[in-house]
Amino acid sequence: MKKKTRSRLSSNLSVTFCIAILICLLGAAGNFCGFYKSFNYSLSKLNETPIATITFKYKTAQRKLLERLVWDRLRQKSPLYNGDTVHTSDASEATVTFTDGNKIELFESTMIQIWKDEDSGKANAEIYDGSVYVESGDGETTDGVFLKSDGGSISVAMESGAAASVDLSRGGFVQVVSGNASISNAEGIVKNLSQGESLGVGQKDFQQPRFTMISPAPNKKILNHGKEDCNVDFEWKALDMPENSNLVLEVSSDKKFSKIANSEIINGIDHCTMAMGAGVWYWRIRNTTAENPLSAMVASRIQVIQSLPPDLLSPVQNYEINYRSRKPAIRFIWTETNRADNYRLVVADNEELKNPIIDQRGGSTSAVISTLKQGKYYWQVVPYFSTNREGFAAPSEVHSFSVVKSGTLNPPVPLVPAYNSIVNIEKDAKKTTFSWKSEPEAISYKLEFSREANFSKVEKNFDISSNHVSLSDLNEFSAGRWFWRISQVDQEGNVSNTCEPVLFYAMEGKPEQHTVEPVDGYGIAENLMMDMNFTWKKNLPDFYKTSVQIASDQKFRNLVINVPVTGFSLSGIHLPRGTYWWRLYSKSSVDDFEMISSAKKLHVLSNLEASSIIAPVGKAVARDTVPYRFKWKEVEGADYYKIIIYRNTDNEIVYEDTVYDTTFDLDMFHPAEFRDRTDYKIEIQAKANAIPGVMSRRNGDLYETKFHLVKLRPIEIVIPKKNARFEGIDAALNKIKITWSSVDAVAEAQVVVSQRTKDGFIPVVKIPTDEEFAAGTKVAPATVLIANPDLRNGGDYEIVVHAKTNDGIDISNTDRKYIGEFSITPVESLPKASGLSAVPAVLNGDYLRKKTNPRTITLNWSPVKNATDYHVEVKTGKGKTIFREIISGKTSCEINWLELIQKRETEKLRKELYSGKFNWTVEAVRRVDADKDGKLDTELQPGIPASEMFVTDIPLLKKVNSKGAKNPYGK
Repeated sequence: MKKKTRSRLSSNLSVTFCIAILICLLGAAGNFCGFYKSFNYSLSKLNETPIATITFKYKTAQRKLLERLVWDRLRQKSPLYNGDTVHTSDASEATVTFTDGNKIELFESTMIQIWKDEDSGKANAEIYDGSVYVESGDGETTDGVFLKSDGGSISVAMESGAAASVDLSRGGFVQVVSGNASISNAEGIVKNLSQGESLGVGQKDFQQPRFTMISPAPNKKILNHGKEDCNVDFEWKALDMPENSNLVLEVSSDKKFSKIANSEIINGIDHCTMAMGAGVWYWRIRNTTAENPLSAMVASRIQVIQSLPPDLLSPVQNYEINYRSRKPAIRFIWTETNRADNYRLVVADNEELKNPIIDQRGGSTSAVISTLKQGKYYWQVVPYFSTNREGFAAPSEVHSFSVVKSGTLNPPVPLVPAYNSIVNIEKDAKKTTFSWKSEPEAISYKLEFSREANFSKVEKNFDISSNHVSLSDLNEFSAGRWFWRISQVDQEGNVSNTCEPVLFYAMEGKPEQHTVEPVDGYGIAENLMMDMNFTWKKNLPDFYKTSVQIASDQKFRNLVINVPVTGFSLSGIHLPRGTYWWRLYSKSSVDDFEMISSAKKLHVLSNLEASSIIAPVGKAVARDTVPYRFKWKEVEGADYYKIIIYRNTDNEIVYEDTVYDTTFDLDMFHPAEFRDRTDYKIEIQAKANAIPGVMSRRNGDLYETKFHLVKLRPIEIVIPKKNARFEGIDAALNKIKITWSSVDAVAEAQVVVSQRTKDGFIPVVKIPTDEEFAAGTKVAPATVLIANPDLRNGGDYEIVVHAKTNDGIDISNTDRKYIGEFSITPVESLPKASGLSAVPAVLNGDYLRKKTNPRTITLNWSPVKNATDYHVEVKTGKGKTIFREIISGKTSCEINWLELIQKRETEKLRKELYSGKFNWTVEAVRRVDADKDGKLDTELQPGIPASEMFVTDIPLLKKVNSKGAKNPYGK
């Protein structure tokens, strides 16, 4: 038997456990409070009055109390005490504000110690490192500021209202920005400086700088109240500069000046202006002709701070604030302005803000005013800047608002339940919510119920704090007709009028009456309207009489159908084309209570439009190789088309199909049911599919048209056979025969022979020619003879007969299947001539001295078969032709060489023939009588040239010198 291992936790142990957890939580809370108190204690001293506070904009600063060695990280506005040392790190800035109004701004990497002189009460500070900017307060509570450097090498005494910059990083440089100050060095030598003067302080003497920057002051902060770049004015004073100096003012965004943002040569001037955007900028002035041109004579940095005027947020422009008896509490809100210490809020009843009603200052960006009475007001916010002692600047725009005293409260607007609603009052029914529009001035609402519309007797009433309430005790409402109304109560106790009574009907059970089909926006074809079923759901009591109402307008002013119904569907309704709305209308026979369902839109649509044929029109030409394409006009809204083709002679259906495009291809050439030269009828009907829940199916109007079917039998090329091949010589000697035939009589027929080229087939023969065709010769003979179009090269050819029948049908054989094709081989060349010889082979002086030798060169060769002519040509060794002749009927050529020499035009040309090597060629050629005119005038076969060589070496004739010769015949 198993033992029970579970045990219940006793109630005493549970209580003990909860107490232990509570003690632990209290202990943790106590530890946290102790740590927070200890941490804040390190930032302040007990029993000692602070002499200054510290604020910072970038990062944080550290403070070391006089009697401690640990540096504390400070918070904003931390107190500073006598003898405190303050240190800023890289990229950190802080401002020390003394209780008497004096200020010391510490820049990055700066350390100072502050105290207050017990006798004089003057603020004192010792600078250990870095640079500071000091402003002495100008009030009655300040006696100026005294500064000294570590070790006392520099001492600066400033009068009230003065401002100065001290920079130890430059070896001890002091510049007075405003007022007067006295400077002393380690030797006790004193110098008085006034506004704009600067001085370098050494251990034993003072160094007057050659270049003093008057504006901007070192580490100057410039507030830019505009959206554009700020114009910064640079002003300086130069003393005793070398004559060849070339001064340049440079501005950069980094300390090392690796990227110069702007630069300007400033020789001979003492001021200039540069535009700068928001950010930290470093500037320097250097002499480019100095020994070290990169070293700056004077340098510092400025910070341009974009401080835009505040934007007024609330009340918005021209806002209207309503009240009845108690003046409203108006909250003024505006955006924060960078570097602003506080803001001045001005409210007046005039746009110039003269004699303001409200003129107050505050440190936040909002204020609440509850003293304004009825009227129109104008308001503006002006920031105050302690930076640069700028004071009030960058005012906002002036906005207006109105305070209106209202008469009475408006009644609330009821929302749910709506007029004529039914409310379930069953015991277990879900809570019914009564709601109305929220009213901004209401603090509560009064909800009332009555049986009567005039509320002569209020049955129930409730005080409600919100704009809705869920009533769980509705079962206390008896069944029947009820009215409810609502009024509001404001904070002054004023009660508004009640809204118009809202009628609702209380019944046991959840009422239901809504339409089902057709859905809202449904479209139905007019021819299907009688088949439309109107369906609905309802569970109203039997004393409700229900009818279906159909109207031509949404507000049911124009009822078209008003049919009483008892079930849940209705059909057999006919409506013409148009747009309608339908609903259920139920009315109680007990108390005339009405229930009306929401209206739904119904579109009764016309049939689709009839299409129209594009092809064929009147006649359809069926081809053997390509099916005929039927084409018709697209019908808007159609999804597909029903196609039926009848044969007119017997009204038999020869084709029937459903097409989902506006074209289809049909073979009417081969099927037997399609007869040549027969009339047919085609019917086209557009159809649209039903879209469930959106639209019923639709049919288009029937379109029909007739066409005459003609089966195209193109021209047949009988001769030559397809792809026939002709030898080139045979085609040249005998013309090519072309024979074509046609089943039908033709009215036009032109034979066109085209030759294949790289650009396609180009016509080379037309019978009849285009000119003959235009002159009236329309039909070519059934057989034609053509000469070889290209005797020498041959080629590939095709034959097309462009023809039309007497009834205008094109029966041209343009399909590739019917095009005639033949080829002609190129004509072969005659062979080379053989047995070439030249007599003499060398024509020289020895040959010419023999009087019996002819003064000619005879060229000889053997005859070539079928040759009718020979082309003889002689060229010099350089390839220049000097002799050319056609020889007929013999196989030799005689050249009178000496005569040929004499015919040369110049002596230089003649010398070419006296001596040299000469090439000669002979080419056999065959000519034929192609046009049968008895003359061999057509070159049929070219030959292959044969070549040989001969040499000449004829001595040149010298001129006889007859100068001084005597008469040979004597006296």
